[in-house]
Amino acid sequence: MYDCMVQGTHVVGDQTATLILNRHPGKRDGWRAYRVMVDGNKVAVLNEGETRELTLSPGDHEVWIKLDWTRSPKITLNLAEASRTHLQCRAGGSPWMEPIDASFRPTRYIELTEPGA
Repeated sequence: MYDCMVQGTHVVGDQTATLILNRHPGKRDGWRAYRVMVDGNKVAVLNEGETRELTLSPGDHEVWIKLDWTRSPKITLNLAEASRTHLQCRAGGSPWMEPIDASFRPTRYIELTEPGA
């Protein structure tokens, strides 16, 4: 488990929330590590097929996944104390569209969703 002391975020005692991130295998970016961003700070890396648990303070957090100049859309989460929130990510699009996605849709290059959404 990663403890994320995000700049400007203070965790006091047991007042924490857990963010669980899973990266699904895909047909592109398999050998590249994605950077997990919370409130503008890199808090972890996520390799293909990995799951990470991040400890955050309760409250609002902006989360996205980054690879070079590309990224996922940003998601704003309101984490309750002692909550466990799940997100999943994967490379967006197909391998054939990679140059187009990276050049013309860099904020949609990676998918970031809540399971079942």
